[in-house]
Amino acid sequence: APRLESLVLDSLFIRQQVSPHVQPVTLVNLKKFVVSSVDSGWQQTSPVSLLPYINHSPTTSLVLRCIATTSPDSAVPILATYLTEARSANTLPVYRSALFQKPNSSLQLRLELKLWTGFSAPDLVNLDDRQPPALSLHVAVMHRDIIDSRLFVQARSALIILARAAGIEDVTALSVGPVHKETYWTSLAQHMPNICELGLYGQGSLDDISITYSALAKHAKDEVDPLTLVPFSFPKLSTMSINGLYFRKGYLRERTNMVDKVIEFLHHFQAVRKMPLSELVVCYCNALAKDMDEIAACGAVKKRNVVWDGSGYGAENSPVIMEVNIRSRNEEAVTQQGGDTSVDEIGTHFAAMLHDEDDLQEPLVAIVAT
Repeated sequence: APRLESLVLDSLFIRQQVSPHVQPVTLVNLKKFVVSSVDSGWQQTSPVSLLPYINHSPTTSLVLRCIATTSPDSAVPILATYLTEARSANTLPVYRSALFQKPNSSLQLRLELKLWTGFSAPDLVNLDDRQPPALSLHVAVMHRDIIDSRLFVQARSALIILARAAGIEDVTALSVGPVHKETYWTSLAQHMPNICELGLYGQGSLDDISITYSALAKHAKDEVDPLTLVPFSFPKLSTMSINGLYFRKGYLRERTNMVDKVIEFLHHFQAVRKMPLSELVVCYCNALAKDMDEIAACGAVKKRNVVWDGSGYGAENSPVIMEVNIRSRNEEAVTQQGGDTSVDEIGTHFAAMLHDEDDLQEPLVAIVAT
C-alpha cells in the first residue's frame, strides 16, 4: 500500500512474533502514523514490534501513545530504541519548538510532548492554526482518585526517555501548557539547553517553576550553589510569555495577589540566572495597564520591556482551559491538616523529587493500549 497516507495501530494484539525475514514496507506518502502501545507481557505482541518494519518519510507526523499501569513495562525501551535508530538513519527531523502539557483527559494523569520543526513557540490558544506536530509523545497513568506525587516522576521519566531518544537538544522555543503544580516540567527542559523563548500557560505552569526558583533563591542567599538543586537555569533564555493569569477579578476589577506573585518569581528567576529577561510578554490575562506598569518597574526585565496584548478579560474569555485540577496525596495531606506548604517544605520536596528521578534507571510505568 505505497499510497497509504494515514496508518493507526491501536488496540492491536499480535499473536505471533514477526519473522526476522520479513522485509520492511516503505510508505513514502504516509502523512500520519499513530501507534498505541500494548503491554501484554511479551514485547512481540505489541504493535510497537511492527515499527522496524514500516519505513516512512521524515515529514510524516508520528504519534506514540502510552497508557501506564502498575505491571512491568516493555514498550518504553522498545520505543526509545526505535526513535534512536530512526534518528541515526535521518528519518526523524530536527525539532526546533515544543509544547509540554497535561491535556484534559478522563485519565487523572496524562503528560504530552509535541514537537515541531518550525522555530516559533506554539501558541496554545491558536494551536489549530499550526501545522500538525512532527512528533507527539503521550504518557498517561490510569485513573486514580488521588495522584501520588511519585506518579508524576514515573510518567515524566518515561516521557523524558522517549524525548531524549528522539532528540530535543535543538529546541529553541518551549511552551508549557496547563499543568499541575507538582509536574516539575523543568526536569524535561534541562534536556533543551538552547531554549531562547519560553511560554507559560495557566497558573499551574507558573506555580510549578515559581516553587522551584523561590526555593533556589532562598538557598542562594545561604551561599548554596543553586545549580546543585535545580536541573536547569535557562542560560540562553531571552523572552518569556505568561498567559491565562488573573491579575484582576470580579465586576469591580479588584486586584489579586498575582502581580506580587509574578514580580516575586521574576526576582527569584533573575537571582538564580544572574541576569534579567530581555522581554516579558503578557497575553490572555485579566489585567489593567497599571498592573503591567508595576511589573515593568520591578527591574527584572531589561529596559522595562514588558509587552501586553491589552486584554482586560483574556483569561476568562480564553477558548482554552488554563487550569488543571488534580488532587495529589500531598494536597490531600495539607487539606486534612488545614495548613499551607512552606517554601522550605517545597524546596525539600523538590530536591527529593530530583533525587528520586535520578535514581530511576528506567520508568516504573507499564504501557497498555488506549
